[in-house]
Amino acid sequence: MRFVLLFFLTGWLGASGPLSPELLWSMKRVSGPALSPDGKSIALVVTEYDVAENKGRSALWLVPVDGSAARKLTEGTKRDHTPMWAPDGKTLYFCSSRSGSTQIYALDPAKGEPAAAVTAFDFSVGNAFLAADGKRFVFTKDVALDSSTADLFPDLPQASGRIFDQLMYRHWDSWSDGTYSHVLTCDLKGQNPVDWMKDQKVDSPLKPFGGSEQITTAPDGGLVYTAKISDFPADSTDSDLYWVNANGTRNLTEGMDGYDINPQFSPDGKTLAFLSMKTPGYEADRNRLMLMDVASGKLSEWQTGWDITINDFQWSADGKSVLFTAPYQGNVVLFQMVRGAQKAELICPFNGNINAVMRKGKETYALLSTHLRPNELYRWSASQKAWQMISHFNDELYKDLDLPSYEAKWFEASDGQKIHNWIFYPPHFDPNQKYPLLIYCQGGPQSMISQSFSFRWNFHIMAAQGYVVCAVNRRGLPGFGQKWNDDIAQDWGGQAMRDLLASTDAMQAMPFIDKARTGVVGASFGGYAVYWMMGHNSEPKRFATMIAHAGLYNLESMAASTEELFFVHHDLGGQPWQSEALKQAYAAHSPHEFANNWDTPLLVVHGERDYRVPVAQGMQAFTTAQLKGLKSRFLYFPDEGHWVLKPQNGILWQRVFFGWLSDTLK
Repeated sequence: MRFVLLFFLTGWLGASGPLSPELLWSMKRVSGPALSPDGKSIALVVTEYDVAENKGRSALWLVPVDGSAARKLTEGTKRDHTPMWAPDGKTLYFCSSRSGSTQIYALDPAKGEPAAAVTAFDFSVGNAFLAADGKRFVFTKDVALDSSTADLFPDLPQASGRIFDQLMYRHWDSWSDGTYSHVLTCDLKGQNPVDWMKDQKVDSPLKPFGGSEQITTAPDGGLVYTAKISDFPADSTDSDLYWVNANGTRNLTEGMDGYDINPQFSPDGKTLAFLSMKTPGYEADRNRLMLMDVASGKLSEWQTGWDITINDFQWSADGKSVLFTAPYQGNVVLFQMVRGAQKAELICPFNGNINAVMRKGKETYALLSTHLRPNELYRWSASQKAWQMISHFNDELYKDLDLPSYEAKWFEASDGQKIHNWIFYPPHFDPNQKYPLLIYCQGGPQSMISQSFSFRWNFHIMAAQGYVVCAVNRRGLPGFGQKWNDDIAQDWGGQAMRDLLASTDAMQAMPFIDKARTGVVGASFGGYAVYWMMGHNSEPKRFATMIAHAGLYNLESMAASTEELFFVHHDLGGQPWQSEALKQAYAAHSPHEFANNWDTPLLVVHGERDYRVPVAQGMQAFTTAQLKGLKSRFLYFPDEGHWVLKPQNGILWQRVFFGWLSDTLK
């Protein structure tokens, strides 16, 4: 049965128009909630984008948990973020770029502005949080430890060359600049900063996506931080947890060669919990919840035989259980796991994504999103057994929207397994009409299609433009058992592609689908899938048009130019020159080997600063399409990386995307 999440939309039906790219970028984005010590209010960050100025700004808001009106706390002329409550609740600390660099500020939450500067460092503060005892700030600073070209050759001050002697010299969207992210502390007056990683040429948290969750304060006054110390970091996922105090630094997870991250002490300080991946070099392995007895150092897994990966977790107040979120059959859901129990319990159910969970006593709060709406703040009603919205930052916009509907469907794969799909229908869908179809190919490769509300690959806006959309949770994604997740390794062009085709065939058999107007779209590994389909789009010809963003076209050149080599070495088996078998495997799975079969219109999108999938991949694909004489277009962003993040670029992306579809499908 299709649904529109009516508890979201009460009073908003009868809207007057569909979602557009401009409306999408006018939405307020809610993040970073922090529950007050008395449990009566939640401070959070609301970000808005000014398309004309081509930049965003964010402010702090205070949301009462009883559902009464939210109140703006900061002016938000720059970037105000990271709210941190003092233990007595009388002061709210936060980070802001209002002075030009990012510093820590304080205000009275009962009054709001003006805020007083706490720190005035000559550097920007990152990843800040208040220590567990409430007596100091923990934060990160970029510390210069390597010599620059100007340092080495002072007589050549205008030389632009960079000199590197090892990998990784660039990562995702930035080049190595000789600085390292170190963990520091200072007192509540912003004085007496201490670098707990002095002189170490290593980053904490892990770049580029790690945050303050990878650092915690220890009961002895020290810190535990996450870092990767490796002779060859480009080919390693061996991050460890390091406990540093007045006596020095020790590695807590030595010999555990996968990712070890996100340390959290139990409330009594006797146990350290953390997430750990077992397999070296596998960035998408199952996240296990591990326990370390602080006194003995003994390690154990909280629960064995568990076939699910954990996103994030937190201890209960009494230390007897943990709450954690996890991908599960197309949603991100909330579990509670009690020590000694045989299985975790699914609690506070929701058809969507749950994140940023907060609990005070028996009350539970979280940010929730669906395919139709971005994050808002919710409270779990135990009496009604439902989530109740307590923030309403986008209500005004939504009351004027015609909403699509969507549902989950399971289709049969070529090997008899069942494939989970999200199907989206245009507003005012009429099953007696014929609609064009979009098949969406997910990236990752190991990244489940859940109900996160994307501001680029947005299914709501695709359906709002008149398309039926099928988003396929094909082989190689978490949330459907570890084997389903692992099956894509070294088989990129195999069962995962057959899953996409099986879902395509099932959708094209629907009476309301115009088979002749089917397109396939995707980014990253989804872009790879599009290029793969370009070479396998005959007998039968399923697709009339294709769009690939940041896709992998030539696996041999990709393997030698990407930055995290452990990714290709695990997923593709190694480098193609290492053996004849690997060379043949690359040839069997690389889209460029099948370019002679290309005969479909193709839109290529790629960013210059994409170092995970270098821009030459898109250029090669576009060149191939042009040489084949195909209708093709190249949307190139010189200032974007693997994602499109700037407002005007985001709107341009949507306009070109839908313009291409209109031209080639409608």
